[in-house]
Amino acid sequence: MLKMMGGFRAGLVSAIMFFALAITTSTGDFLVAATNLPSPETLHILSRALNLDPGPEKPVTMVMIDEADYAGLGEPIPMQKRYLAALIDKLRPMKPKAILVDFDISLPTTPNDMAALETLFSEWSDSDPLLMFPREFAQQAYLTEGPSAVFTAFDRHFSGSRPIFWISSVFQNSEDGAIDEWNLWTIAQNSCEALLSPQLLLYLSPRQADPMATRQAAACLVGAEADDICTAAPRCDSNAKIDREQLLPRQKTPVHFVLGDDLRKGPSQDFVWAGGRSKPAFYVWSAGDVLGRGVAPASVEDRVVIIGGAYAKATDRHDTPIGRMDGARVLANAISTGDRMLEARHVPEVLTSALTVALATVALVGFMKLKPIFFGLAYFAGMLAVYAGALHVADANTATTIVRGTIGLTAILIGVESVFAFFKDLLYHRLGWRAFLNNS
Repeated sequence: MLKMMGGFRAGLVSAIMFFALAITTSTGDFLVAATNLPSPETLHILSRALNLDPGPEKPVTMVMIDEADYAGLGEPIPMQKRYLAALIDKLRPMKPKAILVDFDISLPTTPNDMAALETLFSEWSDSDPLLMFPREFAQQAYLTEGPSAVFTAFDRHFSGSRPIFWISSVFQNSEDGAIDEWNLWTIAQNSCEALLSPQLLLYLSPRQADPMATRQAAACLVGAEADDICTAAPRCDSNAKIDREQLLPRQKTPVHFVLGDDLRKGPSQDFVWAGGRSKPAFYVWSAGDVLGRGVAPASVEDRVVIIGGAYAKATDRHDTPIGRMDGARVLANAISTGDRMLEARHVPEVLTSALTVALATVALVGFMKLKPIFFGLAYFAGMLAVYAGALHVADANTATTIVRGTIGLTAILIGVESVFAFFKDLLYHRLGWRAFLNNS
């Protein structure tokens, strides 16, 4: 009878809390705000250590201009375009799947320096790998209607039938300042371009017949064809191979971090299945190694190559849920897991809330009926399993919301139940000061 009463009391408390959550305007924010533990970094480390994390899926090679390379160049600001062109030329015959150059090329430099990149673009053929550069935006534009694209002397090379694309590498920061989401696309107010994120471009490109079809698919996604001033922009083709219904709700997609800042040079211990065989998920080489001693073609072939800066004056270090890292590493994480994040199932907020309440109710009963030290261990293991399961079924944001929300709500339920029991002992059983004691 006492067990039934205890279960009924836990259910009543949970029902009251569920009603409160149902009328909360932002349930997910409420649940996550209820607790700061465990941190996403802790969940990430444990799930990776126990091999519960789905891990990377697309092989990435990072070519980093480090402090030694930068000093050898004379610390140029902006980065020398001829040096970037030399790196691309060196990587090109190794047949990478794509090359992303994470440097601003919008600022003019000396004529000879500009000519080196102009020659590279002019000679880039249809059979060459996908080549991506981030489109720069005017900073003050973010305070008005939207971002304003900065045009360059190379723009004419980015609109034809060759695989050369401007991309948008816009990431969103959470309340604590850590990068946790990336935008599928960005629309510049002074441009007709459909600026796709590199993850989305790499997702769409293999599904299209050619670069022009990819540009048309991008037009379908962002609706650029509806703008009267965009007469020269690619039009949406009704036969475009793009699932708009799947992608439109995912304009902001979570970054799933699988690579930290602990890999210096060479391959990582993670492996991916690509091209019919297992390959190291990540390689990191210095630009000096690539241009000087050379690197194994197998570390570049059929992989996405990111050229980035790993020197202090690049000011390209960012906070993430798993620590600070260079911008190229943030891109490597997002690209390596991008396809799975784009195809992840959408979990309705109502279902997330219901699951959170159910798990918290089970936890409340467990803490009431079992020894806390023993049930606590089982509870922590269960939360880790829930986190890993949600990662496989949905995405990192959903997994973190459910686990942190469950822990926070469990603490709230225990507090509410304790207050409920206190007033019952004080008013119904008339125990007086003994109501402060555990009168089980």
